[in-house]
Amino acid sequence: MLRRLLTRPVLYSMLLCVAMTPACKKTTGETASPADGASAEASNAVTLRYPVTGVALKAAGTVSMEVAGAQAGNMSITGEAEYSFEPMDDTHLKVVGRVVAVEAVSSDGVMKDQFGDMDVETLIGDLAGQTSYWVIDLKGEDDDEMAKALPENVAKAAEAKARAAAKEGEEKPAEGEEPKVSKETVVTALGSQFLDLARPPEFPVPSLVFGDPTKTMTEEKDINLFGQEIPMEFEKAYSITAPAGEGDGAISSLAIEVVASGAKEMSQGGQSAFVAVDQEVSGTIEVEPSMGIPRASKLDILMTISFGEMVIEQNIAMDLRYSAK
Repeated sequence: MLRRLLTRPVLYSMLLCVAMTPACKKTTGETASPADGASAEASNAVTLRYPVTGVALKAAGTVSMEVAGAQAGNMSITGEAEYSFEPMDDTHLKVVGRVVAVEAVSSDGVMKDQFGDMDVETLIGDLAGQTSYWVIDLKGEDDDEMAKALPENVAKAAEAKARAAAKEGEEKPAEGEEPKVSKETVVTALGSQFLDLARPPEFPVPSLVFGDPTKTMTEEKDINLFGQEIPMEFEKAYSITAPAGEGDGAISSLAIEVVASGAKEMSQGGQSAFVAVDQEVSGTIEVEPSMGIPRASKLDILMTISFGEMVIEQNIAMDLRYSAK
């Protein structure tokens, strides 16, 4: 993605992937109640997995993004998207996301400045039909290598490389001037960003039982930040706050808490800086266990990034509902 256009929004997308759909090298541990082995077999146990036969979901709602600290700005996108989960093998699904419609886009501060003179509100009608592709396992966890190999993503990568090569011969902006961003680039970026943030979430690994203590999982994995990997340690806590009841269509509510941190000395452009990352996620996901699909997610994701003495806080507020097509 274009660094100038998406430096801040891409971090939001990365945040969501880290919190809900980790796709990096990791080690995992789990703690639960002593009776977990027996209770997992209880009739009210919930073990969530996307159906191996595939499913089609529609997402609708709002994602709001905010930057504070050394830079400040806001962006909000409200719209609808479709996600088709297509079987690849016994353990993986290809996910095709498509923007159905965007009802509203707003931005200010650095979130608006990144688009130059372009008014994103005038691009609402152009966002429909924007498409993205992923590969996940049945828990919803990304497989980046399989996704890169998808023909659609191979073609996109080739197109991006060709555009970059074409720009090498273009006249560079004068000193102090911002490079011009094309309408096509902005539309693609906004559509991709909305699809990333509105994606149906990853499911917790352990079986959960209403009334049991919270299940806690710890993970260590590397995340990609500005093209470099930073080792992170995550602690995820899941609990069922409302049982599913009986019969098809019954909904269960899950509470989620994530705390993560990591740090690394990073070098770029001949300069080095100590980078520290802290992340907190809290919220709920409503699910329909009988179908293995989410019905709603309401999450707040806060990330603080320190580059030496410069500190940036980034926050996402998500309020989304999902329905089977």
